[in-house]
Amino acid sequence: MSDYVLIFVPGRLCKDDPDLWYALGPRRVARAKAICARCPYREPCLRTALEYQDVDGIWGGADPLERAAMRAQSGRTPRSHYAAS
Repeated sequence: MSDYVLIFVPGRLCKDDPDLWYALGPRRVARAKAICARCPYREPCLRTALEYQDVDGIWGGADPLERAAMRAQSGRTPRSHYAAS
């Protein structure tokens, strides 16, 4: 599952408050990550976010800086949604 297909998956826990995933402030970020931690789609969501460099917000329980560190540690080079296909 990738390329933002997760947006259409029923049962994902992020569907009720879309603004929360782009939250500013430690309390709201912590709340988003806590919801991610119990979501059945956390792993595929994180894989999707790791695949692309231009994904903002909390995905799969990780923020953009955490995902950048994960990519650096794994040697993974992300793609861009904005690059020509």
